[in-house]
Amino acid sequence: MSLSKKDVVWSYTAQFFKLASGILILPIILRMLTVEEIALNYLLIALGAMVALFDFGFSPQFSRNITYVFTGATDLKKDGVRVVKDSNTITTTYLLIL
Repeated sequence: MSLSKKDVVWSYTAQFFKLASGILILPIILRMLTVEEIALNYLLIALGAMVALFDFGFSPQFSRNITYVFTGATDLKKDGVRVVKDSNTITTTYLLIL
């Protein structure tokens, strides 16, 4: 995969519009919405940003541990796992965050 100059220009253009859209929409929002609606809007934006941060950090860890359990791990250690062969049951009690 190679990047051309055209791809870089499109990327910078998209970033500009992503940042400029908030600046262009803000006067319209301030004029049309009440103070309570603006406060609720900012609250929901902040909440959405926090959810994205938590999901970014915990999602890979949860999916890794769930995969370990579904593939037969009965014990999660700090360094590696212990897999028991010939086990047909899924043990959810070992689903831990390391």
